[in-house]
Parts: sequence; structure tokens; C-alpha cells
Amino acid sequence: MVGGATANFVVFPRQRFAEVLFDEGRKRVGLNGSENRLGVTGTRGVDGLYYFFGGDLRQVYADYRAARHRHGYVDARPRARMFELGWEAYGALAWDTYQSSVTATVRAFREHGYPLGWGVVGSGFWPGPRGDKTEGTTNSFGMWDSTAEPGRDDGLPNPRYPDPGALKDLFRENGMALLLGARNNFKALPADGGNHTPLYDGPFVTEALSKGYLLTNADGSPVKVTRAQFPRDVSYVLDGENKEAVAWYVEQMRKWGVDGWKEDTMLYAPDLYRDANWNAVQKAPHDAGDYVMVRNAAYSLPGDWVRINDTIFGRGEVFHEDPDRVPVNMLNIAATGHGAVYPDFIGGTPELPMTDPAYQKYFVRNAQLSALTPIMAFGKGPWELGDDRLADAVKRMALWHSALTPYIYDAVLDGHRTGFPYAMTPLPLAYPDDENTYGLVNDRTRQYQWLLGESLLAAPVFGADFEAAQGRDVYLPEGTWIDYETGATFQGPTTLKDYRMDMTRIPAFVGGKGVLVTRDGGGLRAQVYPIRTQSTYEYGEGGRRSRIVNANAGWNAATLTVTDTTAGDRVRFTVDGTTGAIGFPMRAGHDYRLTGGGL
Repeated sequence: MVGGATANFVVFPRQRFAEVLFDEGRKRVGLNGSENRLGVTGTRGVDGLYYFFGGDLRQVYADYRAARHRHGYVDARPRARMFELGWEAYGALAWDTYQSSVTATVRAFREHGYPLGWGVVGSGFWPGPRGDKTEGTTNSFGMWDSTAEPGRDDGLPNPRYPDPGALKDLFRENGMALLLGARNNFKALPADGGNHTPLYDGPFVTEALSKGYLLTNADGSPVKVTRAQFPRDVSYVLDGENKEAVAWYVEQMRKWGVDGWKEDTMLYAPDLYRDANWNAVQKAPHDAGDYVMVRNAAYSLPGDWVRINDTIFGRGEVFHEDPDRVPVNMLNIAATGHGAVYPDFIGGTPELPMTDPAYQKYFVRNAQLSALTPIMAFGKGPWELGDDRLADAVKRMALWHSALTPYIYDAVLDGHRTGFPYAMTPLPLAYPDDENTYGLVNDRTRQYQWLLGESLLAAPVFGADFEAAQGRDVYLPEGTWIDYETGATFQGPTTLKDYRMDMTRIPAFVGGKGVLVTRDGGGLRAQVYPIRTQSTYEYGEGGRRSRIVNANAGWNAATLTVTDTTAGDRVRFTVDGTTGAIGFPMRAGHDYRLTGGGL
């Protein structure tokens, strides 16, 4: 059994069986050795309970995709820009962002050679004294902190964002999309116990109240949610099932004049039981052309990708988050059919100096893991580690991930089209009949492994033992596998005992289809590894779809031929001296065939 973190969807890979319950209300879920229970209270009937059966697990996921779409949980088509390298201000600056610091950090990444494609400023861009209950929020729509406020002394520049236009120009000129934080909860009026302050919050809450855009109780009063996190005390919540409310919300968000949104709702509202309330609020701006990073959604993926919650690094009582939760949560989310998973920015929010030896190890191990996920992003700059060797290693991982973007995005689109999590596939889903793929993901053996696309097996050394661990047991399923770094070849199924993975390498094995498509300057390059001799790999969509067919009898470069069968031309190729991979330039929409290669 593999469970999901974004839904009550559960899949049993061995049995080619899955189940889900869509009906909104208080769920009753139980799964143990004697019971499998899915139920809901507070509804007049149940019409969203599904059991999926199939001889092929991919058919099970396709049926689940169709069912969730039928119930209104529709997936958004991810956009390529969001799979470039990213940056989040929260990781570098925590809550206290301001324009000059954001500008300096973005420029530093570019100067150090990181080709960032997007960046997030999640907080602090609104008006009002930082850290005060009266300050604005992400829903102070379009109200940048751009005018000096007499008497304000919060230890930050006054104003924090004096020239929003220059900030937007900075991102645009560096080829980056600018995303801001977005929440669907609003500060309540003082009469309801909230901290709404018109000077900093604007007229938006009163407008939403007057137009009936907020969730209400049976008596028509607005639902009030009390919270200790930002914004503190009482909040109202946008009614995501009200189409007019959602359209109004998108119109207000766009007053910020940026490219997209990091959904940053930190609303703990256990008594709402409104599973779909967040989905429409995220999918609507995506449909309007904005980029959307999802955190709280049910069943579907209504944005470009989904991220796990914030990661924070420290010692002892300050060590807020268990590192093992990162891969465990990612794999659970992927098991619900959404492989476009983001593990949060590298290094978390550090509570220690970056030069601390423990943090250095954590940062680099986190970078290794992130390089093997669909989305890789930074907060702090690796050069701040104070160790050039480690900084260079992290940059190499980042550039490797960046070059691999075409392959990753292709897997993401395959998943969007089919419902199967190709971009991050837990091994039991990829090899359901292999008993050895079950039980690997735990905080004891820490064999956190998955397929990244159809040709890469990720095997990072990550978890709470990051300070001491030098290797892991690595399970390789049936087939030929090549260590990406060393070229060592293994025949699965086999377990590599305590396989050493130092902090400077890419912890991956090439197998499966054995084909990677990478960026090569302004074009594409195919790398076909000596895994198998009769196979087909498909890349791209529509009129730009390509097929790479292995019809060769062996891997002898002297007799091997690569042909562009679309153009009818032979293609020159190279042979990697370490792995034996055949590399050649390719054009999207053209088909290629490998022949010959015998002794």
C-alpha cells in the first residue's frame, strides 16, 4: 500500500487496486490489518466513492484522473518556466524581505553563474510596520510598501520596496518570473476579533463581505478562524466555490503586477471540511496565465507543481523539522498521481551559520536530493558555505539539473496527460511485482529511491543521519543500471550494500529506457546509454514529438549508425568515455534510429 498526502486516495500496487472518496464533509478513514474504511459524515449521500481495478497500474491512475476531473478536481497543465532553477526569498531572508536585499541576492546568484528561471518574494512587500498585527498582508492587493512612513522603526528600510517597477524590471531582465505569496484568508474586522487596518489592508475585506465572497455560517455571518500564525488572530476565508468570488480574487491579485503566485495559506481550519475550497482559487489564476506554486489542494494539482511545507534546519530544540519527512512526504504526494513535486528550497531556513560543519553537510546532501527531483531551488547562496569545494559541487548539481530540464519537463507532461507520476515515481509503482521495492522508504534504512522520468533512478543519501552517513543500501530492480558518475554497470535485481555516495557527486543510476534529453546550448542533445538494444523512447508532444528507437545489435561505436529518419540524414555522435553513452544533437519533432553496433 502507498498512501497520499494530498488526498485520501490509496493505491495497492501489487493488487492493481486503488480507492478514493471525494464527498466533502468529515472523513472517516481507517486502514490496518483487519479494516479498510472510507466514509464521510455530514452529507445526504455518497456519490464520490470509487474503487479502481486494472491489470495495468497505469490504467488505474488514468481512471483515477478521469474520476477526479469528473468531480471538478481538474489538473492545470504545468508550464516549462517553473521547472527551471528557482530562488525563494524566504530561504535567504526569512520574513524580513526588502527590495535592496532581494536585488542583491538575485544579482549574486546570476553573477555566480546560476541560470535562475523564477523567484519568489513571499512576504514583507506590503505596507505597515513589520511584525506588528496591524501590518498588511498578501491580500493588501497592489499596496506595495513604497512610501516612507513617519515614525516607523521596525529595523528595516522605510519603505521596504521603494520602487516596485525596478524590482519587476530586475526579474524580467534576468529572464526570471517573479512570484509573490498568496493567501485566501483575510484579516477579520476588529468587531469580529481581527486586526483589519484600512491604512495597510485597503478596502478589500469590506468589499468581499458586502458582495458575499467569504465563507459564511448558516446564519449568514462570516466564518471566523482563529490562528496563531500570520496573519494572527481571526481571519475570514474566501469562498472558493463562488465563481464570482474567485474571479474577483484573481482580479485583485493581478493588481500586484507580477508573473505568478506561491500559494502560502497557513490556515489551520479543521472544522471547515471544504476539500475543494483552495483548488479553484489556485487554478483560476493559472488559467488566466499566471504561474502557480501549490501547497494546499485536494486530489488534483491546480497549478504548476506542488511543494511540501517549509523545511527548517537547526540543532537540538531548534531543529524544527525532521529531514526524513522531506522524501517521505514527496513520495506520498507522488503516489497520489502528482509527480511534479517540489521539496522546498535547499537548506531550509537555517538557524545556524552556514559555515557550521553540520549545516554544510545538510545543505549539500539536500542539494543532492533536490537535483534529483522535478524542481530545484535555492534560498541562501552555496558560496556562503565558506567551502569552495562544496560550493562548486552544489553548482555542478544545479547546472546538471538545469541541463536536464527538457527530460524532466517531458516526464511532467506525460504525468499530466496520463495521471501516472512519471516525474517522480515511487519504486512500487514502477515495479509493482518486485517485492523488494516495498518497505524501502522508512527512517531506519532510509532507502529513499524513486524514478525521475523513465531512465533515472535517484538514490540520495538523505535523512536525519546526514552528518555521519556516507552511503546507503541501494536497490536496483530488474534490468541493467549504470552509475551516472562512475560508469559502473550492475545487473538487477540486486542490492548494493552500503554503496558510497560522497557529497560531490550526482547520486543516480541510468536504466529503464536508458535515454536522457538535455539542453545543449540553444538546442537539444540525446544521450542513449548502453542499457538495452531494442527499445523506444518518446519525447515531446504534438507536432514536436520525437521517437528514439534502439534497433542496434550492440554498442560497438565503429559499426553503430544514428539516423535522423525524419530528415533521412545520418547524425554524427560521440561516445562518453565513462558511461559509454551515445550522444548526438536532436531536433524536436524528428525521429532517430540506432542501428548496427554489432561486433
